[in-house]
Amino acid sequence: MVPQLEIEGSIYREFQIDINETTGGSYLSLDRFQVWLTNDAELTGYVEATHTFAAGTAIKVYDLDSEATDNAIIMDYNVNDGSGKRDYRVLVPDALFDDSYLYIVLYTEHGLTQIERHNAPGVYDGESDDGFEEWGVRKLATKSGYKFNDLDVDGVWDAGEPGLAGWTIFVDYNNNNVLDKVDALGAPYEPFAVTNENGFYKIYGIIPGTWNVREIMQTDWIQTFPGAPNYYHREVFCDSKDKTGATYRLENNNFGNSRGLGCLEITKEWVFPDGLNDLFPEFVYKTSVSVHVTGPNGYSETWILEPEDWSEMRCDLVPGLYTIDEVTVPGYSTTYPLGKSATVVPGDEAQKVTIEIENTLDTGCLE
Repeated sequence: MVPQLEIEGSIYREFQIDINETTGGSYLSLDRFQVWLTNDAELTGYVEATHTFAAGTAIKVYDLDSEATDNAIIMDYNVNDGSGKRDYRVLVPDALFDDSYLYIVLYTEHGLTQIERHNAPGVYDGESDDGFEEWGVRKLATKSGYKFNDLDVDGVWDAGEPGLAGWTIFVDYNNNNVLDKVDALGAPYEPFAVTNENGFYKIYGIIPGTWNVREIMQTDWIQTFPGAPNYYHREVFCDSKDKTGATYRLENNNFGNSRGLGCLEITKEWVFPDGLNDLFPEFVYKTSVSVHVTGPNGYSETWILEPEDWSEMRCDLVPGLYTIDEVTVPGYSTTYPLGKSATVVPGDEAQKVTIEIENTLDTGCLE
């Protein structure tokens, strides 16, 4: 598996080279660089004259040269960080690859282009003069999943709950709960991804190890999954070369968020004509009142407003639009419009909504 990296929104496959040159001849040319895909584990038969494999054995997805141009890249040995270390890396667009093929084959040629030595005018080098040039790939892993809007705040991605776009998910190598995009030297450090319109994210280029994967919280949201006490996924990332490793390519690692629960207070207010409130207080004050409340996600409950204050407040409601209908008390008429509505917003008691429902005592006849 050739590791994938994301750079400024584009995905690349990364190949690395450790060049072997003498300090006197510090330059080395890269004259041919081809990437092939095949299902043949023992692919042979490269034709030097045409720079191709036999038809039907492999497909070429990248070539440093074009049909009209013979290109070369000059590499400087002075960047060498020691034997076995990466000196240069070549990034090939990921879109060129077809993962239905089992194998990626790299074909390279070096040392065909001469260049004047920077410390010795008139002296040319560029050929390979100190052993085999070592190509390889880093041992990296990937992680993917979704960010969803947990509308009912239960920590479960239920049917009908949409994905959330524009959220950043990152691998927290140093576990400081902060995305460090670069290290002290300015080199890329902690890998991350931003969720798309469906809430999907995929993080490339994760170094093997045990890391915490977090999200960057946004204002006015709470995280419901993963939940307390840690609010992160702790994962063991293995070698990307090991295709049998269960955690080489971690998938379905989701994050859930919600605007939080809100409060709704319903208050019953009795209104009688011509001062009848004062004439029949005992009768009125012993009467319980029922109201039917409907809201988001199929919410449908009957609340009982007791005669102590004919009021009830609940703070475990999913934010959204609620409709309140009074269950009419025998002998009374509802004078407040039926179907009174209120919008519950996330928050505590300070954000409660109060609904007043008024009634009048029905009049009768006496002969």
